[in-house]
Amino acid sequence: MKGNPRTIVVVGHGMVGARLCERLVEHRVPARARVVIFAEEPRPAYDRVHLTSYVEHRSAERLELRPASWYAEQGLELCLGDPVVALDRGRREVASRRGRRLRYDELVFATGSRPFVPPIPGATQAGVFVYRTLDDLDAILSRARTARRAAVIGGGLLGLEAAQATRRLGLETQVLERAPFLMSQQLNEAAARRLEAEVRAQGITLRLGVQVADIARGADGYRLRLGDGDELAADMVILSAGIRPRTEVARDAGLSCDAAGGLIVDDRLQVEPAVFAIGECASHRGRVYGLVAPGYDMADVLAARLAGRRAVFRGASLSTRLKMAGVDVMATGEYGASAEVVESRSETHYRALFLERGRLAGAIGVGPWPEAGPIQSAVRRRDVLRPDQKRRFQREGRVGEAPLSVCAWSDDALVCNCLRITKGALRRAMDAGACDPDQLSRQTGAATLCGSCRPLLADLAGAPRGVEPAPAWRGLLAASVVALALAIVTACASPPAMAESVESWWRRVDVLWRDPVYKQASGFSLLGVGALGLLLSVRKRVKRLARGPFTGWRTFHAVAGVATLAALFVHTGLRFGAHLNFGLMALFLAMNAAGALTGLAAALEARGDSGAGATARRCRPLLTSVHVYLSWPLPVLVLFHVLSVYLH
Repeated sequence: MKGNPRTIVVVGHGMVGARLCERLVEHRVPARARVVIFAEEPRPAYDRVHLTSYVEHRSAERLELRPASWYAEQGLELCLGDPVVALDRGRREVASRRGRRLRYDELVFATGSRPFVPPIPGATQAGVFVYRTLDDLDAILSRARTARRAAVIGGGLLGLEAAQATRRLGLETQVLERAPFLMSQQLNEAAARRLEAEVRAQGITLRLGVQVADIARGADGYRLRLGDGDELAADMVILSAGIRPRTEVARDAGLSCDAAGGLIVDDRLQVEPAVFAIGECASHRGRVYGLVAPGYDMADVLAARLAGRRAVFRGASLSTRLKMAGVDVMATGEYGASAEVVESRSETHYRALFLERGRLAGAIGVGPWPEAGPIQSAVRRRDVLRPDQKRRFQREGRVGEAPLSVCAWSDDALVCNCLRITKGALRRAMDAGACDPDQLSRQTGAATLCGSCRPLLADLAGAPRGVEPAPAWRGLLAASVVALALAIVTACASPPAMAESVESWWRRVDVLWRDPVYKQASGFSLLGVGALGLLLSVRKRVKRLARGPFTGWRTFHAVAGVATLAALFVHTGLRFGAHLNFGLMALFLAMNAAGALTGLAAALEARGDSGAGATARRCRPLLTSVHVYLSWPLPVLVLFHVLSVYLH
């Protein structure tokens, strides 16, 4: 690097800070600027989402997002164990704990958050832990060797993670939550009750609607006195009562923070000229995001801006889809108390859709939900939910007509919620050569955070997962076989030649395409039946007209194809004709044959994920495209055919 390059200083090195580094490298910023990262912890950034897995494998390296050597190789200066402790805004200078001073041209705060320690007497004494870093887990693991009982204060996301960790260590575990139900920031009471049943089934005790008054240490461990006067004993106490933005250095330097402590940023993620903030330490439009996905979105935008590109952050979805305590949990969208709620309950799940003026405003679910991705996309688009879809959801727990494989999702449906990776992005990766879940994950990043979308990657890549037979597939198969057979016969057969004086059954039939009245009737009937076949396309593309089950409409489309071939026989007597008529006839038969093959493929998909079913699933998109493309010239050719007849 020649001359005096500009210096970019990044304060903090968690998951969002690491994402910023990756994106800066992609934009080739280190080739034009000096990038220095100050990290508080003595190790490179690691995966906090899978922090609980450390209890089992005890390997910090397995959680590392990038090894320390990667930063040096990319031209980044990573200062581990040396956090920034002071900021001089006038001189544009930061000072680190080890006494290092560095001037900056751009300064980025990516300091994340710290655990909130509630003002409970005894909450800061030895033996009371927080659950945030690998050092925290090492301390908990050390204490667990001699402990038998653990108390976790907090029933939110991290509280349940901590409870699951102590349970895996073999400790009797109790969760104390002041709210009347778990995860009160994400779930309603009905969803939380479903989650509570699953958590209790894992051997975790729940105490809900209770407040801890104080924590006292005794000879036999700790005594937690509750607000109602009750007491419980524990050998270890873990606080997981929420997080707070970590902005002490910025605040001391006079930078503006909101009431929650987050650095106030605009759509450019700017606090003031040359100072930026991303992740859990930033407050954008009055909101501090406590999820990693919005932080990654911020990092992507800021990296583009630091590279000289135009990019803005307009906000991010608060949608969550993860495995909480081993249970699938989803929450997406925003909804008020006035929202109409449509619910589905079973022994294995709770699902709810929230409607504002008939449109999907939000959804929550606990337990498996195959439609989770499409539902998130529908909420994002604020789709209308029709009355028949409401009834189906209440009855069967799904909006669509049939259980959906991810292969049938729309391209804008989110597969990886954490990184906002859509099915379309995964399809493009597959087109570029990613042919199994591991390659898809490496190329796109999907399933690298919470991992809950891993089965969806397997489904998309064709790994065995089991496919439910499509309703009405036998009717579709029969109609497609008949249509294909008729198309082949019509294309290959020739009308019999006979003398005019011969009378036979064929002569009596022959009048159908020789008599002008019959010929006109059959011609317009052919047009009418063909137009009816187009209703499937209208039904698929105009939501207001989407009445009845799709599978029934698809079978109707195949039957309409058979009817058009029968009408074609009546109209032409198997004669191709010449010139324009020959081209029209050949194109029409090719379109019908492609449609029949598409129907066969759709029906054979019911055979499963191997053999004929797998082959049909791979071929059907191509056959569908051929069928559609062949239909495009038909209206013009038919118009010329009609004009040539009547203007002759």
